[in-house]
Amino acid sequence: MRNIGGKDSVEALAAAFDSKSALLKHEIAYVMGQMQDAHAVPFLISRLSDNEEDVMVRHEAAEAL
Repeated sequence: MRNIGGKDSVEALAAAFDSKSALLKHEIAYVMGQMQDAHAVPFLISRLSDNEEDVMVRHEAAEAL
């Protein structure tokens, strides 16, 4: 997905943010950061802004931005 890029890839990855696994969501945020795709920004901001989100996920979302 990272190498394919684009809106569809970002949206497919973002769907995994619904997971209960903080580790998975952390990795999704990391990959979005590596993609450097503007379509990922709203999803990353959403994770960062969610005070109930795991701190590890929020940190990686901040790094990705």
